[in-house]
Amino acid sequence: MSELRAEAAADQPPQTGDARVDAVLAELGDLATTPLAEHPARLAEAQQALHRILDEA
Repeated sequence: MSELRAEAAADQPPQTGDARVDAVLAELGDLATTPLAEHPARLAEAQQALHRILDEA
């Protein structure tokens, strides 16, 4: 993979094939630019959302 392609891929949230999971991961896409103090709450919300998705499976 070229460097340019690798950079573009790094800017995109991972694609899992499950739209619900992809949406949760997309919500974390700006985590690196948010204040560190907000990270625990944002990650906890994402974890809860992912657990709900797993519980539905």
